[in-house]
Amino acid sequence: MASLFAFISKLEEVFFLARSVVLVAVRMLWDWMTCPKHWPTTIQHLDVPVLSSLTGMNVTHVEHDARFLNRDVTEVGAGGIGTSRAWLTLTVQNENGSTSKEHVFVKLPTESVLERVFLTVFGVYHNELNFYNSIANQPQFAPGLFPRVYFAQMHGFTSFVLILENVAYRSKQVEFPPILAEYPLPRAKLVVRTLATLHAANWNAPPKGVWTDKFSAPLTQPPGRPHDATRPRFLNVIATNTLKQVQKRYGMPEGVLKLYVKFINNEQRVRKYWSRKPLTMVWGDGHLGNMYFVSPDESNPTETMGFYDAQCVAAEHGMRDFCYHLVSGYDAQKLQEEEVTLVHLYCDSLNQLIEPKGHEPLTFEAAWFQYRLHVVWAIAAFVISAGASDLMKADVARPVLERIYKAAQRLDTAGALADVLSNRAP
Repeated sequence: MASLFAFISKLEEVFFLARSVVLVAVRMLWDWMTCPKHWPTTIQHLDVPVLSSLTGMNVTHVEHDARFLNRDVTEVGAGGIGTSRAWLTLTVQNENGSTSKEHVFVKLPTESVLERVFLTVFGVYHNELNFYNSIANQPQFAPGLFPRVYFAQMHGFTSFVLILENVAYRSKQVEFPPILAEYPLPRAKLVVRTLATLHAANWNAPPKGVWTDKFSAPLTQPPGRPHDATRPRFLNVIATNTLKQVQKRYGMPEGVLKLYVKFINNEQRVRKYWSRKPLTMVWGDGHLGNMYFVSPDESNPTETMGFYDAQCVAAEHGMRDFCYHLVSGYDAQKLQEEEVTLVHLYCDSLNQLIEPKGHEPLTFEAAWFQYRLHVVWAIAAFVISAGASDLMKADVARPVLERIYKAAQRLDTAGALADVLSNRAP
């Protein structure tokens, strides 16, 4: 009976995917047929009339920024798979007759039809556009956390234009370290404090419009309804097939394999646990590579940082970002030595901001349990990426997966998962 249920469940998922792909393909065709005159569909369309129309500025000249030509996108803050990207310098005629330079970063949907369909089916484009269009400018956020938005809009269901500040010009030196970059402890502490600042802004009140499920949708501000859920479905058929590819390419320790398979088979129960209060807005894909670091200068005596690539902003516990970032981006041995201190730092930084607003403090014990448990989500996210075609290069996937596996073993994530499934979790 169990095998029959599993077969029916997988069949339903395949039908869901097939139906979604067909609907998106039809919508892509409709969006192309109804595309406005000054709506760019490729990077080559980003000329003076188009950018003047979109930004509302009197753009007189457009050139590709020479600093970013022919460089690996992980070095320059590309921000997100499945997009076409351009770094442009705009010459703008001001009302007083003077001219100025605006340095912008532009994202359009990828020209790869397969990637575009996949990301549209799972609501990735819409989630990012909604964030920059409706959420990023809300007053509760500390200044400087996100790039300035020049334009963010969808056309129809599958086409969008996103024009952001090129944050590389915020200072004489702005770094976009990739996930395998050297990662000093002071910078890790900066990230932890900044995550706490980000999470405190919406603690117990994630903004409506970020990814939610049927459990978390009623907990947004303003409250939604269960059927307002926007989070992509976690599909067993994708999880199991990408797992097979990862096993074939990179291997997986037996204990971690058992843990992940158990999670796949019980994802909805874990999802329900994760979607309880306290929730906040998390960055969702907050690994090194989706953050920028601004070196000190005359106006700012200490290093600061911010976030880009908002494709996965969601209503989650704050330890989702904390765990995902550190277990994927920080050396495993160093993390073992520092993780207790870093969890304490997160709790202290967060509580200083939320307690004056009347919220209950986040205890170390509660944060530590969530940290242990959320490693399984890091496994899911990186196994799906590493196992799905070329979404992650092998020379990146292998060491990052090994870091995450070590965290799962060290932190007894299997024990934390067992506590959730047996209703013993705090």
